Amino acid sequence: MACDELQRPEVDVLIVGAGPAGRWLAALLVRRGVSVILVDPVVDRKWENTYGVWTDRLRGLELNVDLKRRWSSPVVRFFGGAQERRLRRCYGQIDGNRFRDRLDAVMDSGQCRRLAAVGKQVIGDGDASRVVLGDGAPIGAKLVVDASGGAAGWVRCDRSKEPGFQTAYGLDARFRGDPLKGASMVLMDLCAALGADGRDMGEPSFLYGMHRGGERYFVEETALVARPAVSMDVLKRRLHARLRQVGAKVVEVFGEEHCKIPMGTGPPAAGQPVVAFGAAAGFVHPATGYQMAKMLRMGPEVADVMVAGLRRGLPGDAIARRVGEVMWPAPMRRAYELLCFGMEVLLNFDQLATSRFFGAFFGLPDSDWRAYMSGEAGPDHVAKIMWRVFRRVPMRMRYRLGRRALAEYEVLRNALWSRDTPAPEDVIRSSEVIDG
Repeated sequence: MACDELQRPEVDVLIVGAGPAGRWLAALLVRRGVSVILVDPVVDRKWENTYGVWTDRLRGLELNVDLKRRWSSPVVRFFGGAQERRLRRCYGQIDGNRFRDRLDAVMDSGQCRRLAAVGKQVIGDGDASRVVLGDGAPIGAKLVVDASGGAAGWVRCDRSKEPGFQTAYGLDARFRGDPLKGASMVLMDLCAALGADGRDMGEPSFLYGMHRGGERYFVEETALVARPAVSMDVLKRRLHARLRQVGAKVVEVFGEEHCKIPMGTGPPAAGQPVVAFGAAAGFVHPATGYQMAKMLRMGPEVADVMVAGLRRGLPGDAIARRVGEVMWPAPMRRAYELLCFGMEVLLNFDQLATSRFFGAFFGLPDSDWRAYMSGEAGPDHVAKIMWRVFRRVPMRMRYRLGRRALAEYEVLRNALWSRDTPAPEDVIRSSEVIDG
């Protein structure tokens, strides 16, 4: 039975997921005259998470992103605090609720409905789709978007490997004593958290923290990537052990934050009728966990492609295919595989090796580590950055990295080489020339 017979499309685009990705795309589409329905079980929930972003990544966006605070020189610390580097780059905390209200105002100015409901099932015939809600009610749409972070389960990803997980336990509190040891913003403090017996507490993790004025700080213990995930209980114990080490006592708690992010899930597989956006589209950086800036920067182009397809009367699956090609052209899929190789490397490091690795990484020229963390560098650029890190780490670590590279040779070769790029050996030679 054709989709028109099942449920005549009553909206241009139906978006499942009302977090930052879903709301951002909905607002951009409404600005372009598209009718939108935004579906989420708690469609108007507040955004309490601490969203951090490099402020230069927000320049030139179609809509302003509200910031609560900015820090001009975030700190990274290595080797038990023996080394510290101040990064020459401004970092900001997004004001989640002001930003959400700004997007809601845009949506309310056009054709957008917000429904508090569960998107249970999507059914399509290639031309259009219908979404069955939790109560059984159907909604017809020309195009369906999964912006649920993957929770809807409507999008298949390319990679077959088990993902890693970034987990974090955060505390917004007033302290007696300074948990950041004099810094206003700490991006990564890789000093080991020690238990009561003075021993390292296990899997590598780091402190991420922001001074929020006066005696108020946000501090978060983060396991960058692990398989299986490091539990919240472990991270909570480790954070409090770290606070004891620096003599910072919690006086008043304003809130807790729990974060679990799948990493390395991969871009969406081609040929699916549902458009993925945000984390569901593989925007999470496989080796850092960043995805907010990429999602914000990609949004206008995705919206433009959708609008062009709708105005031409293209079938929904054709529009979805074109969006997928724009989000994940072949070179960026190869670059993603290289970044996943970086994730696998990190999964095998202990606390000391992680500290050494990031000491080398942040010792690179600013343009290199910025490009790597953006997730937008092409495969040849990512390979050159990896080679430069390799040349900076101790010989014993080079041996470990070399063994890993040999084990993943076919993956690396496929990521580095295609008809329009040089073979891996040529990339290495060019890196050697650039590095002198």
